[in-house]
Amino acid sequence: MNNLIAHTQIVNGKFQSYADKVVREYIKEHDGDFITIELRLYKKRSLEQNKYLHLAFQILTDGINEHGNNYQMREVKEMVKAKFLTYEMWDESTGELIGKYVKGTSECTTSEIADFIAQMRSWSMETLNIYIPEPNENFELDINNGNYIH
Repeated sequence: MNNLIAHTQIVNGKFQSYADKVVREYIKEHDGDFITIELRLYKKRSLEQNKYLHLAFQILTDGINEHGNNYQMREVKEMVKAKFLTYEMWDESTGELIGKYVKGTSECTTSEIADFIAQMRSWSMETLNIYIPEPNENFELDINNGNYIH
């Protein structure tokens, strides 16, 4: 592994456990090498984006299920994440594709989530003919009768 990018939170002056483990393994692997360490802040998705995503996934799930399907929202969410948040992992020394992974929405920055939302909205309309309101549109899910209030 030549480069490492680890997104984490610092709690009580320490990386959270997963990032700490990955960083320690990287340091052991590159003992004696010269490295550059860059630490920078990134904004995770906002509370507003989180609320919007939940409603958007519910609208998409309901639209898909209107055609006789019976998918749960978590299944639809995983499907959409696999479609738009799948990344490839390459072996930098050989240039070979090692595999792919799906990034969680909670790992995304605010700009990554904005891109994800735009892709999901466009795809759902073009492919499934399901309209998901824009984030700045006023809409709510009426839990009592399952309708969306605009």
